[in-house]
Amino acid sequence: DGPAAEQTRSAVEQLEREVDTIIRTARDAKPQTAAAGPGAGCDAAEVVRERMGFWSALAEDEGRKWRVAGADRPVRIPVARTDLAACLDALLGNVFRHTPEGTAFAVDLHNGEDAVIVLVSDAGTGIPDPEAAMARGRGSGTDGSTGLGLDIVRRMAESTGGDVRIGSSVLGGTEVRIWIQLDGRAAPVRQRGHRGAVRRRRHPRTAATINRPRSLP
Repeated sequence: DGPAAEQTRSAVEQLEREVDTIIRTARDAKPQTAAAGPGAGCDAAEVVRERMGFWSALAEDEGRKWRVAGADRPVRIPVARTDLAACLDALLGNVFRHTPEGTAFAVDLHNGEDAVIVLVSDAGTGIPDPEAAMARGRGSGTDGSTGLGLDIVRRMAESTGGDVRIGSSVLGGTEVRIWIQLDGRAAPVRQRGHRGAVRRRRHPRTAATINRPRSLP
């Protein structure tokens, strides 16, 4: 290991401490679901571009390929900007913490008629038991486990009537699917037998607008 490797390790450790602080601060604050009306909430596409711009520097240092899709045009969601940013930092921080250097990752944004879906996926080894990971996410999350940060992601999604699922990524690793409901109605109905599956919605036409992300080149 040379000086460059040591510098990268130090940067990762510092970043982990900063992400942990972001997560704990977000845990202490109630998710801010935006009131209805013009200009309410935030532009999810802008927040995704901003946070990926931040993480891309470390990705380059670690030789990770990364991709953003669906963030090239405005996507309004009824969630405060700071809440969405904290959720993305938590999930992307987990990718860097729990997958080896060189592991690719992606963030995909899908804008449907009644919901917006944010997919954070990686090409790691995956999570053997997604349900257990979500259960840890409901706990204190102070042990550095995979569940760290999942509780604030779940709370943010549920504040809109949405939810969070963990499943297998088309990149070969883990996919965290954040469902953000746009109209404040009840969360979509779960489909049994397919862990991490897209769920049925009130508007069937929406399903046609939501596609699986393409793998990285």
